[in-house]
Order: sequence, then structure tokens, then C-alpha cells
Amino acid sequence: MKKKILNDSRLMISTVPGWEPVMPVGPAYLKGYLEAHGFETKIIDLNAEFTEELFISGNDPKKKRKILDNAYDLLKKEIRSYSPYVVGFSLHEPTFLNGVYLIKKLKSDFGKDIITVVGGPHISYLKSRALDFHAIDIAITGEGEVPLLTLMQKIKLGETLQSPLYYSRKNQKVVGGDTHEYVDALDDIPFPDFSDLDFKRYPFPFIISLFSRGCTKKCIFCGEPYVYSCCRFRSVDNIIQEVKRNVDDYGFKIIAFTDTLANANPALLKKICNRIIDEKYDINWMAQIHPSLSDSQCKTMYKSGARLFYISPETGSQKIAEIMKKNVDIKRTEESLKLVHNNGIKSSVWYILGFPFETSTEIRETFDFMEKTKRYSEEILVSPFGLSINTPMYFNPEKFGITTVKERGYHLYCTYETKNPKLGFQNQMKIVLEYYKKYNPEAYTSKMMSLVHQIITDENASRDEKFLLTESFQFPYKLYGVRYDEDYSYINLFLECFKEVLK
Repeated sequence: MKKKILNDSRLMISTVPGWEPVMPVGPAYLKGYLEAHGFETKIIDLNAEFTEELFISGNDPKKKRKILDNAYDLLKKEIRSYSPYVVGFSLHEPTFLNGVYLIKKLKSDFGKDIITVVGGPHISYLKSRALDFHAIDIAITGEGEVPLLTLMQKIKLGETLQSPLYYSRKNQKVVGGDTHEYVDALDDIPFPDFSDLDFKRYPFPFIISLFSRGCTKKCIFCGEPYVYSCCRFRSVDNIIQEVKRNVDDYGFKIIAFTDTLANANPALLKKICNRIIDEKYDINWMAQIHPSLSDSQCKTMYKSGARLFYISPETGSQKIAEIMKKNVDIKRTEESLKLVHNNGIKSSVWYILGFPFETSTEIRETFDFMEKTKRYSEEILVSPFGLSINTPMYFNPEKFGITTVKERGYHLYCTYETKNPKLGFQNQMKIVLEYYKKYNPEAYTSKMMSLVHQIITDENASRDEKFLLTESFQFPYKLYGVRYDEDYSYINLFLECFKEVLK
């Protein structure tokens, strides 16, 4: 392909197989923003096209490579048809290396005729290390609207590509990336543009929306600040306009509000709920909620259509909650779970076990709390602790009883050793297995449980096997809609929560 027939006002944004098969709201936001500024943008959702096939293939490298080759053939066909000068890839931790594989093939075929860009949550953690792969030209961290627009404008004007807003190369050295610029007023960002996507390709009939970007909390194990610089909120009118579009134009009756915390601004949430009620929108919705709720809040949310909350106290120990900087009051959490349940809203409650500074006393407090509140929780999920790169714990491991930290290539989670060997991986797995046997035996497939047994009983189990298991626990939601041995508990929970509108 000759560079002359490529359009320097066009870009393509592609997802990569390996993530949960939900509509890609990030690329849809970028499409709306860039087209509003005069740059044609097309989304190709390779993830929706190939992820189920990829998961079914298991860990067979030959099958995986064949599926990725098929994904690339489709991508190349779309590139030849659309002729973009820039091709961007939205990447999560499980899709990063799959993306690198596709990008290398793209560069092999098109060379310098196409500029390759990576962004998405995982790049915000990796930062400049994404450019360790020479097939990648640009790496964008944080929110992508302003950096990607800056890149396209530079290309259009024939300027050098380097900018402090993203990582690039100059004389073979990585430069830039040390400045972040965001859209302060979220109302100025157009609604996500899903026009390139076929909603029927996604297993669950909900559409994604957001009240805000960022988080008001400062959890020590979370890298959210590396994705967003601060928490900003949309106006009620702007949110309701999008709800109207999603209902009237797209025909959705279920909305997933995917804010880090939908009740980070309780006054805003109350106004949104009241507008939904007053304007009689026949919708149900789900969201991630901080466990600091009142009875009146729960009643208003239910009346506005709230049917499912994801709640993450992470622990049942007040001491551990304070060390985590979770800003969670355990007694109030118990009351909030009870209020949610009594007002007809179902909850999926998430915990983490095996923090390096947890003793058996704190772990037992968490078990006791789960036992006390299980009648208010339709689903309980437990993950062993994973030390993520570029988080407060990662930068200050000694404060948390961690003696050594070792990165695992380009993965999100590190290996580490603790001062207290009783809190090592084997013991954590025994705790998790004990819990799932007692409370949630159908959460994972029989193959998964066999792997658990193997690892906790085999002292020689490889580190790769251990982290395969850990990452499967850390991302239990990534298999939404994929059924390949048994159904997953949260599939049934979703169907139960929204059975009224799914009739």
C-alpha cells in the first residue's frame, strides 16, 4: 500500500481479543470526540469477533495463534478498505501481548505507511515500557481524547510527531509522556459513538454510560490515579440526555453505569435518579457503589431502576480497611448491604484476601463479616491479593511487609516475597478454596478447581501456573457471557436481576 492513498484525516481504533465481550466505550468516546474535531474515525471490535473463540481454545498456543491470525486478516481487510493513516489499539492487561502480536504483523505488512498507537488501561500502567516493542510508534496514557487529537492535528499539519502528551521516539530514544491533559468539562465531550458496532454481538443487552471520570478514593493497591488525574462529574442534564438517547434511539432498557463509584457524588446521583423517575424512563440499571448508603438513598435508587450493585468493601476488618485507605466503615458497610437487600436491589460483594500485612486475626474477621452479611449478598467474590505495578504499595513495599518485588514482563501483577511466610501464595489459595467450597461452589469451572487443588498441594507448582490462577481470580468478570464448561454464577445473577425487562 502506498502512503499516498492513505488518508491523514482518518484513523481506525481496534480492540484486541482477550477481554470481556462488552461494547468498547473508550474507543466509542474517542470516535465521537475526534469526529467532532474533523477526523474520520472507525472502530473495529476484534474482541467481540474473536474473544469467545479465543477462550474456548484454552492455552493451546497453535490455536491461539491461528485465531489471532484470523483477527489480523480481518483487520488488514478493514485497513485496505478504509485507508487510515493511524491505527490505534485499546489494550487491557489480558490483551496486551495479543495486541503486540497484531501490531507486529501490521508493521510487517505496512511499515512506516501506518502509524501505530496504543492506549487503554494497561498502557497507563506500563507507560514508556510499551515502546519496548518497536512496532508501536505512540503510547498514550490516561484519557485519550486530547493526546490523540493532538497527534492527528500534527499529522494533518505535517509537523513532527513528538509531544509531551504521549510517548514517542526521537533519534531512537523514547521522549514525551510526562504531561497529561484532560477535558475538564466532561459535558464538552460528545456522547460515545457506537455507530460502527453491532449491539447484537454482545452477550448481555445493556449499554454502558458514565456519570464521572476518576475516583475520590486513594486505595493503596489501586492504580486509578494513573488513568485519571482527578475526579470530574458530568451535569445532570447531560447525563439524562444520554439516557434518553440510549432508550429512544438505541432501544436499551438496561444501563451499566461503569463509574469507579456511582455514588462518589451522592447529591448528583440523587438528582439523576429523580430525573429518571420524573421523566418516567422505563429502565433498569447497575453500578459500582460505595457501601455508605442510607435507606432513603436506596429507596430512590430502586424507584429509578437500580437492580444490581457491585460493592467492594475488600475486607471485614476495620484495621485493614484503614491501612488500605479504603475509606470504608465496616459497621456502616454491614448496614448498607442490609439496606440494599431490603430495598430489592441485589448485590455482588467483592473481597480481597492475603494482603501482606494481614494476620490470621484480620483474615478471620473478614470471614466472620462475610458470614454475618451473606444473607444480604446474592453473590460473593473473593480474590487473592495481587501486587500491581505503579501503585502506592508497589512504590513503597517495605511499608507493607514486602521484602522483594519482581515484575513479570509486561503483566500487571508482580511476584513478591513477604516477611511473614504464613501469608504466602499457598496459604492464600487454601483460604480462597475453603471460602468457595463453603459459599460459592459454582463460581468457577471444574477445571479451575482442579488447578486450585494442584497448586495448593504441589510445592513445586510453577510460578506461571500460580499466576495463571491468580489472574483468573483477579478478573472473574472478564468471561461475561462465555460458557464453555459450566455457567458462571454472575451470569445467572444478571439474568435474575433484570428478568423483568428481559422477558
